[in-house]
Amino acid sequence: MRRSSVLLVSLLLLVGGAFAPLGAGADDAAQASPLIVSMDNTSNYLTVPANEVTTTGTTVDGLSLATAIDGDTTGMQSEFIRISFERSFESAANDTEKTAAIRNAADSVERRQQALERRDRAAVSAYANGSMTAAEFTRERARIHRAAAKLRTTIQHVDTVARADDNYSPSARMRVRLADIGGELEVLQGPASEHVSRAASGETPGQMIYAETSGEGYTLAYVTDDSYVRETYLGAERDENATDAFTEADVPRGNAARLRGYELYPWVTNHSLSPAIQGLGRTGIYRFTADFTDGELTAYIDGGTTNVFRESQRHKLSAMPVSNTITAHNDSLDMRVNKTYESGPLHVDLSHNETSVPANATVTVNGEPVGHTGSDGSLWLVEPRGPDRITATTEDNETVSVYLPD
Repeated sequence: MRRSSVLLVSLLLLVGGAFAPLGAGADDAAQASPLIVSMDNTSNYLTVPANEVTTTGTTVDGLSLATAIDGDTTGMQSEFIRISFERSFESAANDTEKTAAIRNAADSVERRQQALERRDRAAVSAYANGSMTAAEFTRERARIHRAAAKLRTTIQHVDTVARADDNYSPSARMRVRLADIGGELEVLQGPASEHVSRAASGETPGQMIYAETSGEGYTLAYVTDDSYVRETYLGAERDENATDAFTEADVPRGNAARLRGYELYPWVTNHSLSPAIQGLGRTGIYRFTADFTDGELTAYIDGGTTNVFRESQRHKLSAMPVSNTITAHNDSLDMRVNKTYESGPLHVDLSHNETSVPANATVTVNGEPVGHTGSDGSLWLVEPRGPDRITATTEDNETVSVYLPD
């Protein structure tokens, strides 16, 4: 889908190359991209369309020997490519042999990058059609993330070594190729997948991961003690064969892509000191980043569609605006549930109604345990696609429930 008209309007916002705060509201961003959900007082976000969601589930990540071993194997493969390149490059007798060493390393990494892309698509499809569980999907995403990270480090090392040679200058075409491979590897990564990878090897405590998918996209999300983290990928929003629309704008392609980011994320742009854009080689992928009040955003915009196809966000839980509060009580318990949005953070607060003392209870969503409110009577979790019934049950078998409509 070409967005030349959108770009034309957006370019009018650029005065002398400087950024001016936007006046666009949430509805304007929604019209610009129906897959970017408009929010008030916080960041808009990329979502899997509700009518395309086929599978949702949760899983507790943690130690996984198979995932950890796979990561070690990937690391050794990347290390082998790096060492082979260094030996060939250092022993090269002339520029032709040095170029060949770079090309061989690039070929090796690119083959693995393309294999990872096929694995990623297969995993999304398998989870969508029910042949892969949430646990299996999140661990496969973790393996893909780690492999991509290792290979990306390797290709960056190749580029660094080549540029550091005072007697050799890699061609512009070769530098672009290395940047392209690095960019394609970068968009196979994500913070939720990274967390599962680190938990599998014991580097960080496990968390409950929420996973939903369509045939061509997915969202992974989780909450920690103080933060909410999500990553979303929509394969249909990437068109690798389309002309990069930003290169056809009347301003440099980077400025055109930046304006598209401003348009899609107006609140973030207005609350960030330094929103930035970076083209990833000549892939047609543009990384839009912004650190904003109590959070951070990374969005990858495709030049062919001018839409976001991969996005990650991190928010402080305490800063997330509440969209709706639902309460329930019985003879002994008061329950308050603060909603943000589906697949967003949800807060359960439980107390004894006579004393207002926090109550410890097991919390279930549609009968599935998701955690405990603990001594402070509080539990944060990721809100699944509704409708849902959230129930809290104390050790004395006292129960209270709220119903979250679709």
